Amino acid sequence: MSDSIRALPGRQRERDQFAAQLAAAAQGRARMLLFEGEPGIGRSALLDEIQASPLLPRRRIRVLRIDLNDGDPGDVVLRAALTLERSGWSGRLGGRRTGAFVRKLLPDWLGAIPGIGDVLEAIAATTEAVRKRRRTRPTEPRSQHARELAAVARRRPLALLLDDLHLAGDEAVEALRRLVIDAEGGVRLLVVATCRAPRLGAHRQAVHRLPERMPADRLLHHRMEPLTLDEIREWIEQRYPLTHPAQWLAGALLDEGGGVPSAMVADMHRLRDAGAILPAGHRWTVDQPKAEFVFASDIELDASDIALPEPVSAALRSATRLPPEFDALALAGLLGEDELVVEDRLAVAVRAGALVNLGVADLDNGDFSTRFRFTSSALRSRFHRSALADGIHSNSSHGARE
Repeated sequence: MSDSIRALPGRQRERDQFAAQLAAAAQGRARMLLFEGEPGIGRSALLDEIQASPLLPRRRIRVLRIDLNDGDPGDVVLRAALTLERSGWSGRLGGRRTGAFVRKLLPDWLGAIPGIGDVLEAIAATTEAVRKRRRTRPTEPRSQHARELAAVARRRPLALLLDDLHLAGDEAVEALRRLVIDAEGGVRLLVVATCRAPRLGAHRQAVHRLPERMPADRLLHHRMEPLTLDEIREWIEQRYPLTHPAQWLAGALLDEGGGVPSAMVADMHRLRDAGAILPAGHRWTVDQPKAEFVFASDIELDASDIALPEPVSAALRSATRLPPEFDALALAGLLGEDELVVEDRLAVAVRAGALVNLGVADLDNGDFSTRFRFTSSALRSRFHRSALADGIHSNSSHGARE
């Protein structure tokens, strides 16, 4: 079984959200689930797992997968309608899913199945309710292709899986939005889409504005977070089961890549190429001194492509010693400086796109302070590595994440 269809560590919340939205769509109200995340966070892998999940049997649900590419016109509503027409309404793309895949994924999806039953039984149980809705003619979607998709979804539930929706143009995203919000009266449609988080300082694309333009009962917008230390240990055990506990290696991977899965894959390949991790029967051994040398030899010295004054960069390097979400008061204490001075520096970082202002929060000691987080875990990791290179600190913040 390939990595792309293994149950992903740390993604149970996403499984639960998918199961809940599928159950709601099965009752005849179209829904959209939008997973957003930074590059390498595992959006496509999550969509692969959803496509192969036991909640989408082809005998009961039509499943259509569309992967967008650079330069693609991105008219996903048109492409979905044409694909269903060409396939004779089978609606299957992306390869066959075997029973073995389902059996291996099933234990990890059990928590996403509500109660003691199966979400698929909810689909069968709502047949009569859907028939009642059909007696009242719904408002028709605006485009011909949307009408065709809605007609298919009235006869049998339809799951439309869209990867990299940020590559679609404004008109294509608008057509998809109208498909979902205009679908009424027993249209059993679930759209599951992924998109890349907005880049630093870049104009927000149409897909990033969807949460503001769709009712909350039609769109669930979820940001995928990096893996925690415990989840990285699980990831290592799944892909490189070690002869000894993976605590040091998990912390090193968190330091290097900030918990982003694609960075972890690249780092493990570097360790294998350098002979710092070696197969030992059915497991692996780690040469820690050699692995430390591999990581130390590739420290990024700065984050020079982000134009920040040195006092601001220094504050951000020190902020990596705090938990991912930190407050200005804690950072001021760490730096031994006045909180207002530190908050001014952090405000500069927010304007530059390096930090996100999370608002004022009450602290445990009764005080209050403004909270922040880095725009991405990868950026936080780069400032942390820069701090290591400057000798500011040698311990990562992963203890706070445990």
